[in-house]
Amino acid sequence: MVIKTEVCAFTEARIYPGHGIRFARRDGQLVTFATSKAKSMYHQKKKAPKLVWTYTWRRLHKKGIASASSKKRSRRSKKVARTYAAMSTDAVAAKRKAGPRVVRKGGAASKKAIAEAKARAKK
Repeated sequence: MVIKTEVCAFTEARIYPGHGIRFARRDGQLVTFATSKAKSMYHQKKKAPKLVWTYTWRRLHKKGIASASSKKRSRRSKKVARTYAAMSTDAVAAKRKAGPRVVRKGGAASKKAIAEAKARAKK
């Protein structure tokens, strides 16, 4: 069976049915408090995150969360040298050091290659 609970406006504590204090603000909004201590602190305009006993402070300072769920440890990815189709790792490293190959259109080598390809196609 699920019990509908409310949350304290000051401490963020759970309030079960039949418990808590309700206060109607001037703007008409209902504010619910878990205890008279919380109500008193609210009316004194105290800041809940500054009071160590409130759930707000505990949430902001990450208290009590470790017991509920352990932190996930992330692993750093390691760089692994891999070989390509027919090249060894040394050949790949040498090609990387050489830098990018610049191909120009209309160069002497490309014209020669085109002529050879045409000659092969004719045969």
